[in-house]
Amino acid sequence: MVASLWAPKGTWSITPLRKGFMMFRFEDIEDYQKVWNQGSWNVDNQILRLTKWPPNFCIEREIQSHVALWVRFPGLSLEYWEVKNLLAMGRALGRPIHVDETTAKRELGFYASVLVDIAKE
Repeated sequence: MVASLWAPKGTWSITPLRKGFMMFRFEDIEDYQKVWNQGSWNVDNQILRLTKWPPNFCIEREIQSHVALWVRFPGLSLEYWEVKNLLAMGRALGRPIHVDETTAKRELGFYASVLVDIAKE
């Protein structure tokens, strides 16, 4: 999935680790810079958050600092259901990632849904 998003020119690899961590290696510095400069990626409506490998990295001591949550806005008047408005409302809570397709198409009017990346505190 990430290969189609990143479209790397050179050779690269993924090494799955424990607890949802993965290590990415790029032979081409331009591929690395392109992927790194984007920051977080939206992969199949999930967040792929990139961080540099710190010295003495220990997976057991690492904790997830963010969580992706679907935020519902029940009773929201339909004139606010534009994607840009919903993303702005999501931005009040964190980094908006995606507006639910049903919401974007206005197929159900019970509530609007936005996937938001929220920092744990």
